[in-house]
Amino acid sequence: GASPPIFSVNTNSGCEGLIVSFLDMTPNNPNTFLWDFGDGETSNLQNPTHVFDSAGIYDITLKAGFSNQCETMIFSPSEIEVFSKPIISFSSDTNTGCSIPFDVSFSDNTLDASSWIWDFGDGNLSYTQNPSNTYHNVGEFDISLFVTNSKGCTADSIIPNYMKIDKFPVVNFNATPIVSCAGENI
Repeated sequence: GASPPIFSVNTNSGCEGLIVSFLDMTPNNPNTFLWDFGDGETSNLQNPTHVFDSAGIYDITLKAGFSNQCETMIFSPSEIEVFSKPIISFSSDTNTGCSIPFDVSFSDNTLDASSWIWDFGDGNLSYTQNPSNTYHNVGEFDISLFVTNSKGCTADSIIPNYMKIDKFPVVNFNATPIVSCAGENI
């Protein structure tokens, strides 16, 4: 009888977009292969590489054999676990200012976040979940947030021109009382 297929992987867990290399180690050098990655994708390469784009637990199946002969199959339940990347969600108490310096409080609402890098677009950074920033210049500022979750997966979000800070216009004029009677030109 044919020997059962044997294979190894370079990693069995990681974040969405996980690239896994599969290595066939089946004895007797079979020459036909059918890998089923558990996500609807297959390969007939001996040593394929596959990208797992979505979070989940994937059961891997390898059928190996010789041309025109019986195939044997190995089923490896829960071989690959793919974790979700964080879905960034944040807010601020305001995103429009009319004077400087201007203080803004930010709140991160990302689920399962464990570390943060905020870039407020003005050269200031913060590494806390709910930071504040003081803007000292007028302009439009991009806000970016880089988050890592408890599984080590990362995501980032950049919102162009999120903060808009301007000064109230200063109106300078002089007036002197003008007295005029009806019918007179002013």
